[in-house]
This record gives sequence, structure tokens and C-alpha cells, in this order.
Amino acid sequence: MKRLTSLTIVLTAFLALVLLAGCSPSYMSRDGLVVGQSFRLESGETLNQDLTVAGGSAVLEEGSTLNGNIAVMGGSLSINGVVNGDVSAMGGVVTLGSKAVIHGNVATVGANLSRASGALIDGEVSGEVGDFTLPDVVTPAVDAGRWVANFFWRIFQAFAVAALAVLVSLFAQRPMERAGDTLTSQPILAGGLGLLTLIVLPVLFAVLAITIILAPVTLLGLLGLGIALVFGWLVAGAVVGERIGRMLNQTWSAPLCAGIGTLALALVTALLSGIVCIGWILPFLISVVGLGSVILTRFGTQAYPPPVQAAPASVQVIDVEPPHSDQGLE
Repeated sequence: MKRLTSLTIVLTAFLALVLLAGCSPSYMSRDGLVVGQSFRLESGETLNQDLTVAGGSAVLEEGSTLNGNIAVMGGSLSINGVVNGDVSAMGGVVTLGSKAVIHGNVATVGANLSRASGALIDGEVSGEVGDFTLPDVVTPAVDAGRWVANFFWRIFQAFAVAALAVLVSLFAQRPMERAGDTLTSQPILAGGLGLLTLIVLPVLFAVLAITIILAPVTLLGLLGLGIALVFGWLVAGAVVGERIGRMLNQTWSAPLCAGIGTLALALVTALLSGIVCIGWILPFLISVVGLGSVILTRFGTQAYPPPVQAAPASVQVIDVEPPHSDQGLE
């Protein structure tokens, strides 16, 4: 346990140095994972790996190149550069500008795909829902419309996540409370473990994906990691909701605390996402600390640290010799 604590302190210190150094918001995307934050691949830049966007937003500017596949889960993706791979989206919005070039397939499931007339796709396009054609020339009115649409989309996402928090709390109140207790009592340990997990697991999954036999294990692992990240967010929201209730001198039920706290977190992170260089810090910290608390408590099934069981009191047995009777008295 001492070694694990030392390792988490070192990783947390490294993270603090990164934050103080003023890294760009695309820092996390270098690992191929963007969770609840914004990523921008600027003109002239090249990213040589896959990109996964979960609940965040990614923009590929004109003149940028991505050599890999792109997967979007409940986020937004805007492409105006070159993608040498496939693009897949499950929920969210995918926008292909007039300069977008996709050397691969585009597949969507429950996502809104908007495609400008100049966008080129070499492969097949499947599962388009509500697609429409954008004009080649974007006017200020269109920019304002996109801003308003993005604003309401963020609001919808916030309320959707809050509703999910209420639903999960109804069926898993005790697991959320256990994970929440660990999040508040062991934030450094949980954050270090969550950061270590986000660094090691993607590399491990990439190695396993090379073999055809272990490819299903990679998919299951990615699914489990995604569920753990979402559950960690909901746990953090429940903790925030409980603190808000205390500040207002209100006694709310656990589902109501989870809903209000998660809604507050979602709205705050959405507002901060537009701030350059620091907008990604809060959602990243929530993700790693929440993930670590979920792992430490094994999805809330066990308390951490485990309760100390008192040892049974030992019973001391004393041998007492019976009194000797007088014998042989004359």
C-alpha cells in the first residue's frame, strides 16, 4: 500500500507540473482519448494515431491531417481536414466541411451527420440520420445558428446526464455512496490511480487489439473503461449535489442530489470548455478522481478503506488446583 501511495503522489505531482506549465487543451488527445473536453487539431498539424471522443468536442481545421480512425460517443466532431481512416459516431453531431477529405468509411448510429457539398468520402456512408448539405460559403448568420445549436445541444446533454444520474442512483444508491465516500476521503489516491489507469489501459488495449483472438477482450475492456468513467462522473455529481444541499440547508434524497449535482457539473464544464488552455482541467480532474474511486471500491461493491474488524478478545484460562484433602492423618 505504501508503494501505491507513493506512486500516486508522484503521478499527481507530475500532473500538477503539467497544469502549471500551461499545456494546450489538446494534451489528453495525444493519448487518443478526449473525455468531456475540447480538442483542436490546428492547420498544418498531423496526428498519427486513433482519436476517441467521449462526451467532448473535436475540431480538425483545414490543412490538418489525422492518420487513424475517429470514434465519437455522445460528442461533436467537426472535420475540415484530411482523415486517413474511418469515422464512426454513436450519438452526437458530425460535421464535414467543404474541405474535408475522408479516406475511409463513415458510419453513424443515432448521430446527426451534416456534410458540405465539397466534402469527399472515398468509402461508404452508412447509417446517416438527418443529414443535410451545408453551403460552401459560411455566412455570419450560419455561424450564429451553429453557436445557438451548440449551446442548446450542451444544455440537452447536461439534462440527459442528470437524468441518467437520477436513474442510476435509484438502482445503485449504496454503490454510489461507497464510491462517493472514497472520492471525498481519498482524492489524491483515487486521482493517481485513475490517471495511471488512463495511461496504462489504452496502451494495453492497443497491444491486445493487434491479435485477432484477443480483439474481443479489447472491445470489452474499452466498454468497461467507458462505463467506469461515466459512473465516476455520476458519483462526483452525487457528491456535489450533497454539498449543494448542505449549503442550502436542504435534506434531499440521494437521487435528487445525484441529479442536481451532475447537472451543475455538466453546466460548469460546458461553460469552461471554451476557455483556452484551462477549460479541460476541471473535466479531466473529475474523470481521473471519479475513475479512481470506482476502481478502489470495485464499482461501489466494497468500501475503501475496508472497515477494520476488531479482533475477538482472548480468554485467558487459569488452571486452579483443587485444595488438597488431608490424608493419612493418624
